Amino acid sequence: MNKHKSHEDKIRSDFLKDIIKPMVKRRHDLKLTQEDINYKIGVADRLVSKWECGTRTPNLFNLVCWAEAINGKIIYINNDNK
Repeated sequence: MNKHKSHEDKIRSDFLKDIIKPMVKRRHDLKLTQEDINYKIGVADRLVSKWECGTRTPNLFNLVCWAEAINGKIIYINNDNK
């Protein structure tokens, strides 16, 4: 397997686990459907579904809009101890 591809797979896996899963949980907690989110942020039908299952990755703008649609925020935390 290509070493570069393996690194990309790990990043995608971490992204799904660390960012997407909590957003899905929050959507469920708010009793919103994927269609509700599609409509709220103005994206194509089934796009949120593709983001949630990992077949597509939202760009940063869409990720921020999605977070706002579930009353959340995307923040950056630098974990460097330098």
